[in-house]
Amino acid sequence: MRIWDEYVTEEDKQAYAKYRSQDEVGWGERLAVLVVDLTYAFVDDRFSTGWNKTGKPCVENTASLLAAAREKRVPVIYVKGAQRPTKPQLGVWKSGDIHPKEANLEGLPEARDVVAELRPLPGDPVVEKSRPSAFFGTILPSVLNYYSPDTLIIAGMSTGGCIRATVVDAFSYNYRVIIPEQCVADRSPTSHKTNLWDIHMKYGDVVDMKDVKRYLAALSS
Repeated sequence: MRIWDEYVTEEDKQAYAKYRSQDEVGWGERLAVLVVDLTYAFVDDRFSTGWNKTGKPCVENTASLLAAAREKRVPVIYVKGAQRPTKPQLGVWKSGDIHPKEANLEGLPEARDVVAELRPLPGDPVVEKSRPSAFFGTILPSVLNYYSPDTLIIAGMSTGGCIRATVVDAFSYNYRVIIPEQCVADRSPTSHKTNLWDIHMKYGDVVDMKDVKRYLAALSS
């Protein structure tokens, strides 16, 4: 039983079965972890984009994942929102001229901070982005070139927005993509589950966090 089964019809399954020849992309040889937008603006209910109900469990699970990754010296790269003081930098959002996340930031500088439970360690790269994808207009490709991974483990929020956009771009750069199911979250259960299904059908492997940790544990230090 997969998390998306309640939403996937037989017609959906048949449409993908017609062209899919394998169930998994699988692991490569060199790993890196991307932590996307696990900041207070997404996890904390004080902000219009924040959602404690799903954000907090995602943070707890990601903390456990990072501990396992660091034990094996797997690089951890953080991605968070950049300052966007002008309308051209903000972009055209469905909410109007000012994205709601920006409107709530005055007097709350911690909004863009990675939550305390996941605080970057000295030496961890922190990449700032202005659009949903962690790749679009950022130095992330350069950072990844430094580590030379072939597999990206992606965690964060939100599944239907920044995670999906980052996954599609990671796929487009020819990375193997692994999504630990319990380490991504969304405000909408429907968006979360259907996007995980679509990601698993097209762009990467959505797997149980326990399987990811088991794989990491088997790596040589």
